[in-house]
Amino acid sequence: MSAGAGIGEAILTQFAKERSVIFKPPQGPCPVFARGDKRTRATHWLSQKTVKGMIAEGMLIRGERGYTLAPSLRARALNPVPERRFEEQHGGVSQREVYTPQNVVRRVRMNDSFSVLRRLGKTRDRRGQPKLSPALIEAGERFAYDYAASGRGDLATQNYAASGADNSNRRDSMERRNLSRIDAQNRCRAAQDKLGTKLTDIIIAVCCNHHDLDALEIAEGWARGSGLPVLRLALTQLADHYGTFMRESL
Repeated sequence: MSAGAGIGEAILTQFAKERSVIFKPPQGPCPVFARGDKRTRATHWLSQKTVKGMIAEGMLIRGERGYTLAPSLRARALNPVPERRFEEQHGGVSQREVYTPQNVVRRVRMNDSFSVLRRLGKTRDRRGQPKLSPALIEAGERFAYDYAASGRGDLATQNYAASGADNSNRRDSMERRNLSRIDAQNRCRAAQDKLGTKLTDIIIAVCCNHHDLDALEIAEGWARGSGLPVLRLALTQLADHYGTFMRESL
């Protein structure tokens, strides 16, 4: 399964699990409701352009209440090949050497294809400069990975290497996963302390929940064009925290 129209695999999987319904108003951002229940808070906001692209690609079909994932796409989202589950839900994951705030190099798993950050990184401002530098993108993706690994995001946790009959192996595997989750929670907490509440909110919305920035501005009542400077400020704080500016300067 491949993502289309700028929607990541993790979001498609979430839409499939929640039987999400996308409502397309004549103008403005399109709200997404789990099971089409408008009494609840919208789980996502998509731009008109994104929704139109998904319709054009056959990803969405129109029903009585709104647009839902095409049955074939929903089936693939809910039943990926087990060995490829992580990569399909979270894009290209690679091992990278990064610098910690203590200037220590360590290898971490990074997601290479978070759509919103990558899309902004490919677009340029009026001066011809990328709207987000590689250091800012990497910082956002690192936080997104830690957020998911901490148990708050949609990160696959199944360890297929531990599926044998040896109970001791399963216990060891569960213990390692619990320790890994606690470690990720501590990293998330440290990053959020650096950001503060308001900047954390936009980082989670864009980097972790993949909200379209233009749609988020409208949904939250922000001034047009104000989302990018705030996002850049938040990512700058994260880049300083994770030390990604150092890596970019090498």
